Amino acid sequence: MPVAPPSTRPQSRARRRTAALGAALAVGVGLLAAPGQLAAAAPLRDKPDLMMDEVRWVPREAKTGSTFQIDGMVANVGGRRAPMSVMTAHLSKDRRLSDGDKRVGASQVQAMEPGRLGAVGITVRVPDGFPEGKYHVVVCADVRNEIDEIQEGDNCIGSRSQVTIIRDLEGTLTGTLNLYESGFTEQGNTTETLERFAQVQVVAELGGHSADPRLADKDSTYSWMGEITREVDDELCPYTTVEDEEGQGDFDHSSGSSKLAAGLAEKMSSLGVRFRLDLDFTATTTDCHGESWDMSGKNSDMNLVQLVEVARTKRKVVYTVDSWWQDFGIPSHWDTVEGRLVLKIKK
Repeated sequence: MPVAPPSTRPQSRARRRTAALGAALAVGVGLLAAPGQLAAAAPLRDKPDLMMDEVRWVPREAKTGSTFQIDGMVANVGGRRAPMSVMTAHLSKDRRLSDGDKRVGASQVQAMEPGRLGAVGITVRVPDGFPEGKYHVVVCADVRNEIDEIQEGDNCIGSRSQVTIIRDLEGTLTGTLNLYESGFTEQGNTTETLERFAQVQVVAELGGHSADPRLADKDSTYSWMGEITREVDDELCPYTTVEDEEGQGDFDHSSGSSKLAAGLAEKMSSLGVRFRLDLDFTATTTDCHGESWDMSGKNSDMNLVQLVEVARTKRKVVYTVDSWWQDFGIPSHWDTVEGRLVLKIKK
């Protein structure tokens, strides 16, 4: 049976490193090597050689000002004992150590005999104010180059996975939303004229963290005024109804009445404000004989206002109204919704 030729498919960088590590360990300690190989490797055995193999236990997220633990896997693939050294950890946008990468941890590495592979624990401290984003953790052995090694180019390795650096948020959202509606309709023997205006003064607190910002109503208030005139040209006796609407107050979350909730997108580039306005109405109907009667009651009005970012600084985001709805996917009765909200970030 014919024998298939060896594969020429290139190995991944990780597989090449693993293969190199295995071969180096084997030659370095004199295992699995033919006499000719040992003779060729003899000069290399006069020096130690620390090789980084892997970075373990990198978390998915970490907050600024917090710490987390990682392990740096290191081997002495040379032929001599490696003296005590220092291993460092750095946050990097790629898997290679660069001048701009931030050093965030260090740990002593005990002296290593040839052929030994071990895990070195490092406490990583994310500085306060460190830029948010995704980072690899690059770990380097013998960072000071104090050990005379066979080669220095394998002393660093970057983590395969990334850690997302986030930060706690604190701030306030304030501003005003104005809602307008007016119109005239005629249907059959009935005509209706209406004028409405509502205003929402938004005061909310910013919390959560940069990957999950949250807003909670603090002292928001609202007011509502409206008038509807309805005329019915009844054949027997025409009549007119005038309905006055009024509502004001805060968004009482404890009693289940009018509520305001606000939510931010992850990057805080868009903002949604959802609220219910409760109002009282009084309707007076007068017929063709001059007789009148009153009716009163309560109504509520659901609203969802979407705002988008129009300006941003390090500590402030400004939003204006982009669209408005009665609720998700349901068109609003308001003709116009205008407003400007400002998110001030304290930290």
